[in-house]
Amino acid sequence: MNRQIDIEFAIAAILDSDQQELHLISELDPERGHIRVRDENVLIRGKSIGKHHIECTESIIIDASIDGGISQPGRIEAMNEAIITGDAFNQHVTAHTIRIGGRAVDCRLEALGDIVVQGNLIESHVVLGDMGICRAELQQWEGQIRRRVEQHELMDRQIARDANNLRKVCDSASFNLNLAVGRLIQHEAKGLKVDLTFFYEQVKDKSEDDVRIALNEFYNRGIVGVIARTNRSYFAGSPANERLFTKALSSLRQLVFSVYKRDVLEGEIVRCREGFDEYLTRYRRPNRNLQVRGNLSSGSKVDFLFPYLEIDEEGCATVESRVIRLSILAGEQGTVLRQTHPDGSESSAQARGELKAVQISLHGDDETATVRTVPLR
Repeated sequence: MNRQIDIEFAIAAILDSDQQELHLISELDPERGHIRVRDENVLIRGKSIGKHHIECTESIIIDASIDGGISQPGRIEAMNEAIITGDAFNQHVTAHTIRIGGRAVDCRLEALGDIVVQGNLIESHVVLGDMGICRAELQQWEGQIRRRVEQHELMDRQIARDANNLRKVCDSASFNLNLAVGRLIQHEAKGLKVDLTFFYEQVKDKSEDDVRIALNEFYNRGIVGVIARTNRSYFAGSPANERLFTKALSSLRQLVFSVYKRDVLEGEIVRCREGFDEYLTRYRRPNRNLQVRGNLSSGSKVDFLFPYLEIDEEGCATVESRVIRLSILAGEQGTVLRQTHPDGSESSAQARGELKAVQISLHGDDETATVRTVPLR
């Protein structure tokens, strides 16, 4: 397909959309600062030179060439498509897909999907599989897990204090709260340990509401009954001892239900992590392409990202990417293609002639894949 027609089709698809309004900007004037546009496509008509930053929740069309100048690069962020019909100089572009109708010089192009450069790609860094446009969702996932982890830590400390205090009461009053069945309640050096594993095995097929009701019945009929029979000689005939024992049982009840709430929270953390990892799995795919229909010059590099969930020492979740990189280098006998694998190992190949009108993609299903550079038809 003719490259101009290709760009025109992409622009027409955006402009013909009846889902979003069109926001018109004559040019990106550096004096305007950071421009944010929500729920509208953006069309910029005039050539822009100098520092600029435009952010859009839909698509951005720049119907001209654009130059970031000699200082910091121009910044373009679009949740959907970013299209520049002319040349792009010193630009940092982040979008779902990127199309540049002319050259890309000294640019950083980051896309979750594909990138097409109709002209030459010169001294630029291309990133495929970048999740920059998903950062709000990533932060939401990370925040959900972090808040639960912080709650879990607070509850852990409170449970430890309550268990230690209750153990001291038991030792000073000489009664025993051990419950051997299922090792539910055990006296330990640092306090009482409550382990509800045995109880959870009995109610594993019940709903959360039913489990809460069952725990209440289990405590009143099971735990209290057994402990009361075990310590009957302590409080029988002594109202003062009976009041102390009743107070200890009330503290034990609070401890048991605090452990249950902490365990529920722990389950939520596990499910959140699993959901987050499942969300990332959708983007952990190799079928993304870079098309350069002009010359692919030495000095550029192409990264393929594979996002993975990392759990830190505190239990919080962050996203880390494993990277397959293709570096285009100038060698003594022509252009050299060097692939760097996620484990740091490298492999190199000599290009056959100049790299012109090529597609770069991965051959394989995961981060062990190899980079392929093939001619465009």
